[in-house]
Amino acid sequence: NGFPGVGVELEVDFGGDGIIDYTDTATTGLDGAYLFENLLGGAYTLTVTPPAGTDPTFDADGGLDNTSDYALGAGEDELGQDFGYIGTGSLGDRVWYDIDGNAAQDAGEPGIPGVTVDLEIDFDGDGVVDQTLSTTTGLDGAYLFENLPAGDYTVTVTAPAGTDPTYDADGGLDSTSDYALGAGEDELGQDFGYIGTGSIGDTVWYDVDGNGAQDAGEPGIPGVTVQLDMD
Repeated sequence: NGFPGVGVELEVDFGGDGIIDYTDTATTGLDGAYLFENLLGGAYTLTVTPPAGTDPTFDADGGLDNTSDYALGAGEDELGQDFGYIGTGSLGDRVWYDIDGNAAQDAGEPGIPGVTVDLEIDFDGDGVVDQTLSTTTGLDGAYLFENLPAGDYTVTVTAPAGTDPTYDADGGLDSTSDYALGAGEDELGQDFGYIGTGSIGDTVWYDVDGNGAQDAGEPGIPGVTVQLDMD
């Protein structure tokens, strides 16, 4: 996806004497595009103000220095002045089964695998979602989004069936969490806890006549340990 709201500066040397004759600026749109029009032939330099929390991966003249030089011919349309960036931050952590419902990850409480987690990104803070990413929790309930730039983020968990939320990182208990990620920040505190709403159990009994049915008068057996394993 393109980066919106990124500043691009254009400098031109019409006479080739090394003196800048004209400067103009533009800002990328929602799709990351920018365009300078009505240009004369000359030696041009484009300079991008890189998005916060990113490293350059591409520019048109290969320098990876947020600039590109281009000699524009008279009447030429040059639409190959692209700049690529990768984020340096990350965000994630864990969706877990909060067995006792105390909103804390106690020893032995397992992660919930296979849960869908969506990440909405507002790069420039204008309230418009610029990109949405999605992932699935692993066997330990962990998830991670990497290579993120600075921006306003919303994490949304598709709550496991038959559960109620007990914890999310911003306290809303709505299976979402908002977080403003700084440049190069690793935010690994976006946890979500859920407690089940079902139950399982009944009776261990003394089957006096061995017929596989709990007949009248056949007593329960007290003090028997019952272990429940969850897959």
